[in-house]
Amino acid sequence: MWETLSKTELVGNARILVAEDNPTNQKVIGRFLKRLGCKGTLVANGREAVNVFREGSYDIIFLDCQMPEMDGYEAAQKIREIEQTTGGTRIPIIALTAHAFAGDRELTKNAGMDDYLTKPMRLKQIEETIGFWLEGSSNVAKETDMPVTMKSEVINLEKIKDLEKLNSKDQPDIICELVECFFSYGVEKYQAVQQSLEMLEMKGIEKNSHALKSVCFNVGAKNLIEICEQMETSARNGDNIGLASIQKELILKLRKEFEAASTELRAIVLQRQEGVSIFKA
Repeated sequence: MWETLSKTELVGNARILVAEDNPTNQKVIGRFLKRLGCKGTLVANGREAVNVFREGSYDIIFLDCQMPEMDGYEAAQKIREIEQTTGGTRIPIIALTAHAFAGDRELTKNAGMDDYLTKPMRLKQIEETIGFWLEGSSNVAKETDMPVTMKSEVINLEKIKDLEKLNSKDQPDIICELVECFFSYGVEKYQAVQQSLEMLEMKGIEKNSHALKSVCFNVGAKNLIEICEQMETSARNGDNIGLASIQKELILKLRKEFEAASTELRAIVLQRQEGVSIFKA
């Protein structure tokens, strides 16, 4: 089918199913797909993905590995079972993971997935993956590089620059939308991490650090990402003693960095609302 299409038509005709529970990640992926011209369907967990897949027709499926109700691994297995039962075409399934551990590749392979992408995802990464699995390449206009004029010790402004490229006149400012998510969903997860830390509840620390890290990835809160990764890894490894020894330090550090990121993100939004860009044209 795809050999007869031009590069632009290849992506513009692609039907993409995405399962991702994090609302900020949903916004970013949705903008990616719109920018690429794809026909995207977004759902919040693996169970919804399986149900939507059963009723629809898709060319590529992206599944987050960690989701409530049903994770990406189980969803992939069920989709493969449906394909075998119905005699349907095998659809490429791409895992979305926040980790790059050695065992991840084996886990995705055993679940019936074909490839995996590590978060935070970039537009070029999604573009190349879709192009590869549809045996072609897409044709997204090259962006003019915009040097960053503002400096920050807590926000990765290159990430903000990448988000700027996703903006279009017919949609709200994606940067302002993601910062708004940071101050809603992100605050909720920050409070949950703090509570789990105070109680030294390992599963809560791992789960909530992972969720907060995803929110921080999308707004480039680099110092918070480091802290979340430290807590998530320690909790996953069951390092109760190690976390207990730095519990108070972590709580204070987390609060300090969250407040610093909040201050700078508010400043970025304010500048945008006033029509001031942090980039050189």
